[in-house]
Amino acid sequence: MIQSVIGISDDIDVAVAIEDVIADCKNKLDGNSPQLGIFFTSCMDANFSDLLARILREFPGIQLIGCTTDGEISRQTGFIEDALALLLLSSDSIEFATAVATNISRNAEASFKAAYADACRTLQSKPVCAFTFPDGLTTIGTDLDEAIQHAFGDVFPVFGGTAGDHSRFTHCYQFHNDRIYSDAAPILLLAGDLRVTSAIRTGPVPTGLHFTLGRHEKNVVHEIDGKTAMAFYRDHLGDYDEEISEFPLAVYEKNETEFYLRDPLSINKEDESIVFVSTFPEDCTVRLTLVSRNDILYAAEQANLSILSEIDPELILIFPCTWVRHVLGSKANEKFELLRQTDEMIPFFGFYCYGEIAPFSVGKPTRFHNDTYVVVALSSRTS
Repeated sequence: MIQSVIGISDDIDVAVAIEDVIADCKNKLDGNSPQLGIFFTSCMDANFSDLLARILREFPGIQLIGCTTDGEISRQTGFIEDALALLLLSSDSIEFATAVATNISRNAEASFKAAYADACRTLQSKPVCAFTFPDGLTTIGTDLDEAIQHAFGDVFPVFGGTAGDHSRFTHCYQFHNDRIYSDAAPILLLAGDLRVTSAIRTGPVPTGLHFTLGRHEKNVVHEIDGKTAMAFYRDHLGDYDEEISEFPLAVYEKNETEFYLRDPLSINKEDESIVFVSTFPEDCTVRLTLVSRNDILYAAEQANLSILSEIDPELILIFPCTWVRHVLGSKANEKFELLRQTDEMIPFFGFYCYGEIAPFSVGKPTRFHNDTYVVVALSSRTS
């Protein structure tokens, strides 16, 4: 069985907040010794070294990973900002192993491979799945899909999201034990008798024709449908240069019907190219998308229903996109209402991230997504 406890606090005094989080966790542990901690915070001005040291001092021997975010998520609070959130896990049938990939913007594949090998050394059995929280700013031009697939295996399921910085878009941080990183990716491997199921849904809805993606370099697109990227957008959407980030593209790889999204980030007015959040494959088509609050909420509801109908989860981890949070505004919490209303009181935990990591389903290659809702359910087979 997977035992989990969650402590979360948005007290304006961070020193008080961390004590509240620890006290909450200790009260719920009921004498159990945690093996793993996952720590998320959007308190960007906090002293992260002090917070990590305090957690490790209170729970000696745990492995600890985490990152800064654009908002924390838990069953107790739903979506919350400016908070400290700690998930503690233990199990008599599941193994946990952590490591950190560093300098991932320089050589993501080699760094992930090294971290994966490092974590595997402490496992007694073959890993079943992984979670990772890469830097959400330094990796914008990095091919995370390919690096993760090559490092972990073509169809090994890797989930997570990229670290945020409370929408400042200046500097993200990642945590591993007592160390603080940037341009890194803490990883967690789970091994043992574990059942994993996932659901992924996009809020924006593709519409219209498929267009050929022309000349592009990593995450910079120069041409779409034989026109400059900006001319393509103007022809189909009008003069929305300042709001271009509101119009993601659906990307279809060759011979695929499933798609992932890419968000426009900025325009180069000299050559009318567009910088996107993450890279594109060499041979693909793209479609424009329509965005509405109702579609976003419906997508999250369908993902939640899918998870709850497949297994009896002992823990649910959630990674939704921060872009979607800003579109939803005051309705951001409605995405989690179905999970909070279940009679089983299933714990869930996660954060709003700058990009999402998941396969379309377990058994398919892991992808990097924008504007997506990823939900992962874990349960031990012996429960």
